Formats: sequence, structure tokens, C-alpha cells
Amino acid sequence: MNGKLWCGLGLALWLCGCATTPEVLTLRDNATGETAELITDNLLPSPQPGDANVWLNATRLAQLSGDAQYYLEVHYESPAVWLNIDFGRTLTVIADGQEMVFSGLGSDGMRDVGKNEQVMETAIYHCTTTDLRRIAYAKSVKIQVKGAALTIEREFGPDNIAQFRQFVAKSVDRAKI
Repeated sequence: MNGKLWCGLGLALWLCGCATTPEVLTLRDNATGETAELITDNLLPSPQPGDANVWLNATRLAQLSGDAQYYLEVHYESPAVWLNIDFGRTLTVIADGQEMVFSGLGSDGMRDVGKNEQVMETAIYHCTTTDLRRIAYAKSVKIQVKGAALTIEREFGPDNIAQFRQFVAKSVDRAKI
């Protein structure tokens, strides 16, 4: 993909990380015709106040030819504890009891310390349209993110499921038309 689109995608993710209402964002590279559609801020509910924050976002990267790739993105932030997401099968999504395990390159190279010394890391996982539909239309969705020393678990709330349904409607099902 064109470097301009990737640069714009990074800027959009940074800007949307501050948004209060998640939405499906569309970015277009006018030079190449490539587009990116993203869930930008799908923060999963934390069991306890002060726990690490975990987001599960989705992206569709489309080329002018009509070919598209789909990704899940885990973003993790904690006041003190690195998750250190490793290479391999580190994301499990359980949708209505059906387990889906995703492999990725881990968060190496995508770790940083933000304001107030928050540790942040991101890992990207290739997925299919079938995976996205299973997540979007499930009544119950749980995720597990395996780090080097611990595993973080979260459950979708109604807003998270609605966000994935909106993404599938706009970026998966409508994209076929």
C-alpha cells in the first residue's frame, strides 16, 4: 500500500484515539484510490477501575482493484505493566462460545510510553470476513490477549457489539456491492 495512506492511517488512529464516540472512519488515498475503513476507538469495558485499557478495533484495507484485507487490532494501555504481546497465536476471540484464535507479529516495534507514564502497545492480526461477522452478530464476545507474563481478558459490552455490526455493515457487506 502507498506510504501516504499508511501515514494518514496512523494520523487518523492517533486523532481518533481521543474521540468519545467510536465510528467507522474512511480514509482515501486520492493518488492510488486505495481506502482504509476502521473502527477507531472500540474500548472494551474494564472489570475494575484502574485496570489496563484494552481496545479491539477492525480495519479494511482496500486496493483500487477491489481486493481487500481485513485486520483486528489490539491496543493495550496500562499505568505500569507491559503486556509484551509476542509473535504467534496471541489473540483469542470467543463469540457465542465459538473460539477463534488469531496469529500476529506481536507488539514488538509498536510499544511506547505515553503521557503520565502509560505503557502502550499494539498488535495487528489478519482476519477474514467470516471472523468479523461471527464477532459482529454474536450475543456474547470475550477476548483473551496473551502477553509474555500475563493474559488479559475482556468482554464486549453492547456498544462494542454495535460498533462491530456497524463496521461489518459498512465495510464488509456493503463492500461486496
